[in-house]
Amino acid sequence: MADLLHNKVEQSLRAQGMRYTSNRRKLVSALEDTSGPLTVDQLYRATKQRVPFSSIYREVRALFEAEVLSLIHSTDRSNRFELAEWLAGHHHHMVCVRCMAISDVALSPRGENKLAELVDRAATDTGYMITDHTLEIEGVCPDCQS
Repeated sequence: MADLLHNKVEQSLRAQGMRYTSNRRKLVSALEDTSGPLTVDQLYRATKQRVPFSSIYREVRALFEAEVLSLIHSTDRSNRFELAEWLAGHHHHMVCVRCMAISDVALSPRGENKLAELVDRAATDTGYMITDHTLEIEGVCPDCQS
């Protein structure tokens, strides 16, 4: 799976006239190996500090602008990044209200259909043309419960 992911990212960046540098590859690998979006500080630690901290902001910005990464605004007002949906698949987030950890969660097809019905109803009620949806569920993670 990692090779397929890296090939997709490399092709996308190349089509935009960008290089898939070793630092960018390390950041994509770190995000692939996590269970939720990460802050820049968390990304730095996830790469085992193999990407200089001074480069992370620049590389994250480039990957975000190339639509390889998505920006997640979390409830603690910190920006977090994850692989874009076209790379990671459609999913939602569980957010711990105590430690602010964010975990990915994929709904069952039945659950996703029910959510889509609610989104369609909201569109009808408001006149919005829906382009996408995400769901954040807040609660207390298992680590904070103990």
